[in-house]
Amino acid sequence: MSRRAIGAAIGLAVVVTTYGPSGIALSGRQWAAVVAIGIAVAIAELLPSVRALLPIPGVAPLTIVAVLVAIALCVPETDQVPVAAIIPVAVVLMELVGRRQMGVEWYAIAAASVGWAGLFGASGRQSALIGALFAWWAVLLLPIVQILWPLRRSSRDEQPGADRATLKAVLIAVIAGFAASLMARTGGIAESTGRAVLAGGVIATVSLLVSFVMSPRVEDSDAADEGTDGREVETA
Repeated sequence: MSRRAIGAAIGLAVVVTTYGPSGIALSGRQWAAVVAIGIAVAIAELLPSVRALLPIPGVAPLTIVAVLVAIALCVPETDQVPVAAIIPVAVVLMELVGRRQMGVEWYAIAAASVGWAGLFGASGRQSALIGALFAWWAVLLLPIVQILWPLRRSSRDEQPGADRATLKAVLIAVIAGFAASLMARTGGIAESTGRAVLAGGVIATVSLLVSFVMSPRVEDSDAADEGTDGREVETA
């Protein structure tokens, strides 16, 4: 089964199990079910990229923790948050203790737990649903930047600029987490759906542009490295 199919299945399961508590069953809320499944598909497809771009043990799963933090900042029901935090926090700790990354399936389980907490906690409030779904920007921004403006050629890239690319990836992940939390405390608690959507659009655009500024194309970085190497040879 493909990653997209698995993501769709997980997304559907989360929607079904939270259909009542999330308020998706209410009139005008069904859009959230479609968006949630779409995000689940995107997460399933892009989690391997997040894991590869953030190879330092304990760092990649922190993006999922950042999603949960943003959710907790905007949903009216938060009793389920500590339970949902168990798996993602455990993945972070296991990576730190083991000094190696866990398999992507652990990331998927953690993401499913957090996704359930977000929809369950929204309790039918439109702005909370928007904020809980936007919270996944904390995970999605980095691989989107990698697709549109590559930080490195591949997940196995070992060029001299690889460490620099990892640092940029970490900074972009921080920007993404901040953007998700900012949205949670603005659009996620807005009194109208229009304001929530506007806040999400503005925050996503600004964070994406800032990430682009920080991420010159890998070809440009290669050229700079080659120029430096050339100068060192001439000096020698």
